[in-house]
Amino acid sequence: ILALNRGENLGILTIKLEKDEEIFETTQDTYASHLNIRQSFIIELATAFKLGYEALFGSVENEIRGELSDLGEDDAIRAFQTNLQALLMSRPEYGKTILAIDPGYRAGCKICIIDTLGNPILFDKIFLHEEERAKSQLVNMFKKYTIDTVVIGNGTGCDETSAIIAELYTGEVIIVNESGASVYSASPIAQEEFPDLDSLDRGTVSIGRRYIDPLSELVKVPVGSIWVGMYQHDIAEKKLTEKLGYVVEDVVNEVGINVNNASIYVLGHISGIDKREAKKIYNHRPYKSRISLQKVLSEKAYKLAIWFLRVPESFEKLDNTDIHPDQYPLARYIIENNVTRENYISHKQACVALYIDTNEDTLDFIRESYENLGIEKRVGSTHTKARKKLAMDQIKEWDIFDGVIRNVVAFWAFVDIGLKSDGLVHVSQLANKFVANPSDIVSVGDRVKVKITSIDTKTGKIQLSMKDV
Repeated sequence: ILALNRGENLGILTIKLEKDEEIFETTQDTYASHLNIRQSFIIELATAFKLGYEALFGSVENEIRGELSDLGEDDAIRAFQTNLQALLMSRPEYGKTILAIDPGYRAGCKICIIDTLGNPILFDKIFLHEEERAKSQLVNMFKKYTIDTVVIGNGTGCDETSAIIAELYTGEVIIVNESGASVYSASPIAQEEFPDLDSLDRGTVSIGRRYIDPLSELVKVPVGSIWVGMYQHDIAEKKLTEKLGYVVEDVVNEVGINVNNASIYVLGHISGIDKREAKKIYNHRPYKSRISLQKVLSEKAYKLAIWFLRVPESFEKLDNTDIHPDQYPLARYIIENNVTRENYISHKQACVALYIDTNEDTLDFIRESYENLGIEKRVGSTHTKARKKLAMDQIKEWDIFDGVIRNVVAFWAFVDIGLKSDGLVHVSQLANKFVANPSDIVSVGDRVKVKITSIDTKTGKIQLSMKDV
């Protein structure tokens, strides 16, 4: 439906509901029976009926198309939400010194070194057509700084940049999706964050930080620019932003946020915290315990948000869990006495005395939260290690490759197998069974094995299959 709507908006095609003569006659007969007319319409009544039918048909046509468009948009948004959640749940890589590169030809490759705290400490630029000079610049950087990981954006010039780095550096080289980095770099958020940098340098910092903490960086990018869906520009921006905002909030609240290294923009997605409260938290760092946050937040914001705010440096272990401070006395009792569902009855009176709303679900929540203390919930990765790109003349039908899922939409999964463009796995080729929704089988970031079933050398399109690989 969204594809048809786009075609019509571009003037490529026209959409109409067909007026079936049989439906017209049936409707006219029904109308006649309501009027209790036994004989044929007189010409004036027949003309009036036809005019009314035409007017009503146009109204019904608009109504049906509106309903279909709403269904199409909702379906597209659901796919986008699923993909975005997988992307935001990419694991962070804290404590590393990063050499970030935003590749390019005309404007050169922008370079930024980011320290272990995520702060940019050096900016430079190399040009791919000046290869020897570029290598000399890079060698000097590698000598001066201890680089843990080189991070390269997947834009134009990525392959050539990766090749140069591979000659000079034996450590880890990661390719990240740079979608939306340029949009972010020109945004008010970027200008507020880095007022003294130009947009190109801001974009390079963003690429590096996407590897360090994908969640913290991607919340700054307009969700429609992240490109993990389809037809996002055909959907009302307000509707898309609202629906995808729910996903960001869910992820932020699910993983919990370390208040001592979180940005204002992440903090602003915590339940109960608005931009003003987020700035207050940010400006009063560092914190030694959750109790110290009481001095910064309003009573209401503290009560709503503290579940999701972590202080790993606190002397109180529970400050690094989902457990609310009001439940700490109960949590200590449960842990010290090993209270479980099986023996809860004998401890119920003591538990309720410590926290009046205690029940078996509360018990399960506290035990699970304590068992997961300090464990990072973001464990997957949507990044890939740099590898030599394949050319079309290097592949043939039925070759098998390791790939990474880049996008999942209604009928397709897009898979990066090392070519310039992603290959496509049709929904019918995802598994040896009927698949109604590709998201039931694959998610963004999944590592998969695929085989090539068809190659179109004119368009560069590659058809893949995950069946019997």
